[in-house]
Amino acid sequence: MLYWEPGVPVAVVEAKDNSQTVSHGLQQALGYAEILQVPSAFSSNGDAFTAHNKVPNPGDDMETEFALDAFLPPDLVWQRYKHYRGIADQNEKLVIQSRGFRFLDWGEVSAAPPFIGHEVPIAKLTLVAC
Repeated sequence: MLYWEPGVPVAVVEAKDNSQTVSHGLQQALGYAEILQVPSAFSSNGDAFTAHNKVPNPGDDMETEFALDAFLPPDLVWQRYKHYRGIADQNEKLVIQSRGFRFLDWGEVSAAPPFIGHEVPIAKLTLVAC
């Protein structure tokens, strides 16, 4: 995952070993990107990157391949995310406010008061937004 701020994922990166093609993990990354509702998915085999952009500008390719040292600037990935999610510049601060996440173990989940917030199961832990 690539995060703009803690709790704000903007892209997914799937890594494979270099016995695979550079784009071998792209479909897997796209699946994760769909779940997380992020526009940028990347795959790498350690030799290069393949990128998929769900919101290309006119004239831009939806998929590209580039060298390891030519990864996209964070600001570009953030702008893609804002465009994809329909976030206007003046509303940007609402998105990146600290959410105060913490992890609870399963024993705490059943004892948690109902006002704590939305619970999202993650493996054997639950992420609770306070």
